Amino acid sequence: MKKRERVMVDVTELPTIVFGHRGLLWWGTWSFAVVESMTLLLSIASFFYLRRNFQSYPPQGSPEPDWVRPTIGLAIFLLTLIPAYFLQHFARKLDRQRTKHLLIVLSVCALILCGVRWADFLALRVLWMSSAYGSITWVLLGFHGSLLVIEAIEVIGACVLFVTGPVLPRHFPDACDVTNYWYFLVASWVPIYFLVFIAPHLH
Repeated sequence: MKKRERVMVDVTELPTIVFGHRGLLWWGTWSFAVVESMTLLLSIASFFYLRRNFQSYPPQGSPEPDWVRPTIGLAIFLLTLIPAYFLQHFARKLDRQRTKHLLIVLSVCALILCGVRWADFLALRVLWMSSAYGSITWVLLGFHGSLLVIEAIEVIGACVLFVTGPVLPRHFPDACDVTNYWYFLVASWVPIYFLVFIAPHLH
């Protein structure tokens, strides 16, 4: 019986850390974003389905939502893209100090956005149990708010790691991928903002 030859491959020249689509965490982050996108899309579809049952939306007897505070909140959401961009930039350069400082900034931004979300709920001017309209708007804000809390925990966790150390080269792709989910979080909020807070004022 012929003996099988053992195949040997030299992997000494392969990189020890990778960024972007070459990393497993990148795929995990965007896969989670795709799953959560489907949740948000189903909630938006429910919003339009319930809309067919009423002549106006919000239905008569329900106050129109405030658009001023959510618009200020949207501006804050968009401004947070600046530190997120630079965090990704310096994480790719393996710059520990700047990555640490930007993680601190982004952690503060995450906490501020949690406060912004609370203001968004108040801006609805309806309770979740008041009507189908109230329920679906709370669901939309609640689903997105839960993603916001998850991201806040992730960013603060990465921040604690970089502040307390020890920081290894493999931690920089993790910090970089934090920003990918941040981009998704901001981008997914824009259509919900227009649907819930702006569309009712366009009739």
